[in-house]
Amino acid sequence: MGLELVFTDADARPPFSYGHIPLEHSIRGFFSAEIWEEGYEKTADLLTSLLDHTLISEHENRFRFAATDAPGNYIDVLCSPDSLRGSVAAAPCITSLSQRPTAIRRRQCAAS
Repeated sequence: MGLELVFTDADARPPFSYGHIPLEHSIRGFFSAEIWEEGYEKTADLLTSLLDHTLISEHENRFRFAATDAPGNYIDVLCSPDSLRGSVAAAPCITSLSQRPTAIRRRQCAAS
């Protein structure tokens, strides 16, 4: 899963902080969600007919929907027929219980 931090002056939501981050540098929430699909038509129909969203912008293969045109409400549907499909992969990470794992081994296990 990828995560991208987006800054915009249009976000009027109050900032979130536990107090150790200055409010002017705090995150205000999610800006949008992004869905990559082979075809966007069925998702567009679901968003508009059942979830009360409207197509608010379109650029090349990106279609932006929202119930309200404001940050935190956007769903971007990308029509990307040549993108990689999801796959499942697994690899065993075997360590001896009698050995204390090193930092390098923990990283290797986390990467597998």
